[in-house]
Amino acid sequence: MRKEIKQIFLLSALIYFLQGIKSLPSQPLFYYFRETLHLSVSKIMYLTSITTLAWIIKPIYGFISDSFPIKGYRRKSYIFISALTSVILYLLLGSITLSLYFLIGLMLMESFAGAFRDVAIDGLMVEKGKKFNITGKIQSVQWGFLTVAGLLTGVLGGYISQHFNYKIAYLLLLPFPISILIASFYTSEAIYINKKRRFLKIVTSSSLSLLRLFKDSNFTMSSLFLFLLWLSPAIGTPYMNKLRYDLHLSKITIGWVYTLPSLSAIIGAILYYKVSQKINLKKWLYISTIISTLSTLAYLYLTIKLVFVYAFLFGLSGMFTHLLVMDFMARTCKKGNEATIFAMLCSLVNFAGWLSILIGAKLYTLVHFNGLIIISALFTLGCLLVIPKIKV
Repeated sequence: MRKEIKQIFLLSALIYFLQGIKSLPSQPLFYYFRETLHLSVSKIMYLTSITTLAWIIKPIYGFISDSFPIKGYRRKSYIFISALTSVILYLLLGSITLSLYFLIGLMLMESFAGAFRDVAIDGLMVEKGKKFNITGKIQSVQWGFLTVAGLLTGVLGGYISQHFNYKIAYLLLLPFPISILIASFYTSEAIYINKKRRFLKIVTSSSLSLLRLFKDSNFTMSSLFLFLLWLSPAIGTPYMNKLRYDLHLSKITIGWVYTLPSLSAIIGAILYYKVSQKINLKKWLYISTIISTLSTLAYLYLTIKLVFVYAFLFGLSGMFTHLLVMDFMARTCKKGNEATIFAMLCSLVNFAGWLSILIGAKLYTLVHFNGLIIISALFTLGCLLVIPKIKV
């Protein structure tokens, strides 16, 4: 295996592992908001949705990364800076008692750092992946390691919730951005020759390139499919609330519920790694949309035993489906502005995800849990109308 491929695998693994493990404070924060601050489920959803705003403007990070290298590097320099920022923020979040809105503010800043880091590594993924026809393999590694991190966040998050608080969770995150600092420093990347064009010319050139892209009907329909797929109203926080206060599961048990899908998702990542280069993407877009719809509807009937069955089955199918869609996004990118275009698609998805949280929060107050599940499933099913118009 080439050295540059090994390096992209390593850096991708580290960054996506952090992206997964940094949800470690999520469970302690939920209980802090719910049981200490006595916030409603809907308000928690509204507040936490703020932290996702950083992921909506990813094309800006992609444009900066593509157009303005630091010391000749378009990717590794930004990865280094974002990792250093995360180290500082984790120290603050883990050592200082903060007011609610200052806490949300620092969480938003960390989201900005994480989103920029994600854009930079995805830029490398698209460049190297398309060069060696391994976009699916790199993404399998990325999301596989993110899922491995999820194994820790589930049980460990539940344990921290039971015995400590969210501050401990943030302090435990510190070694991971530090490892990225070191790995990014030693990662090789071709020096980008900056022709010293004026800022206005760079913006104009990139804007014209993107406008031409939007004239591509296939790209437009692909973008519409991604937007609709992620627009399905969010059920995550209501589901966690149901586990805790309707099914009366302990915090440790809920931690296991969130660990099990991470375990089975690793199997899904391995499966996609093996079939990614020969899979019929369009056929599986149909299949994955139907599976996602049925998976959502299954939550209409919940028992303690079924919670664990769902966790395993949907973790596996969810990861396979997610990698399929991410691979589809990478293959949609045009050469030259890989980071910008991939970031733009991710931002479209993140914007839809942000809207889904807001819609889910509102619907939860109107139609409660079962009504939210049905509407969310119907949103997903509607994506089938767009797939025939996509060329893969």
